[in-house]
Amino acid sequence: MDVKRLLLDFLYLFLLALVVVSAVVYLWGMIFGGAGAVKWAVSFPLAVILGAALAWSHSTRR
Repeated sequence: MDVKRLLLDFLYLFLLALVVVSAVVYLWGMIFGGAGAVKWAVSFPLAVILGAALAWSHSTRR
């Protein structure tokens, strides 16, 4: 297992997940809550979890 590659995969997937989760949370609040605002308390931990899980699963498939 290459640690450098795993960390790079995590970084890329974390940033991608952060953008997607932030957009979904913003749109969810706008449609169902009436006020569009990104809730960072939800977006950031979810992006960390998704980034770590996807990077780990990607590294085990190689």
